[in-house]
Amino acid sequence: MHYSVKMKKDLARLTANIKKIEKNLAKLPAGKLRFWKDGNRYKHFVQVDGKRQYIHKDQKDLITQLAKKTILTKMLQDAKREKEARES
Repeated sequence: MHYSVKMKKDLARLTANIKKIEKNLAKLPAGKLRFWKDGNRYKHFVQVDGKRQYIHKDQKDLITQLAKKTILTKMLQDAKREKEARES
């Protein structure tokens, strides 16, 4: 396979992956997950616009969604950096 054809396919794959991640991120709640260990327990908070709000342990779905958002955000940053590197 010719090098430029492979690069075009890689860029197309990266572009599609970036769009998919952005679409998934748009569905997730606002804010960033913050947590720390307090003794034997973890305390979870959501941070929105610099304000922190406690998340009760019964809200595991929210905690899971915010954790997923953190992971997807890092994946998006990596994909954008890789695309930028391949384009230059």
